[in-house]
Amino acid sequence: MADNTLLIVGVSAIGALGGLGGLAALLKIRPEAGSIMVKTAQDLVVIQQGAVTSMQERLASSEQRLAKVEAERDEARRERDEMKGRVTELEDRLARLERRQDEAE
Repeated sequence: MADNTLLIVGVSAIGALGGLGGLAALLKIRPEAGSIMVKTAQDLVVIQQGAVTSMQERLASSEQRLAKVEAERDEARRERDEMKGRVTELEDRLARLERRQDEAE
């Protein structure tokens, strides 16, 4: 029984010292953890700024393409309206010619 007690005390002592060593290491690293977090946050800000800049450039490019497409659409609508007017004129002319032909017969 004394052997078991000695074994338990020995294992407990090693565990306690290991735990204290781990605690000491944690406390030693703890100040560095703050600087690691600051550095990580700074890196994230730089990455986000790059992403924002990239998105702004893409947005500007998309807006330019959209303006071009809208201008082309507006021009196509004007041409369509002109063609509709021309078709109406030709239909009227054809109707007059058909009436004249009917009258001539």
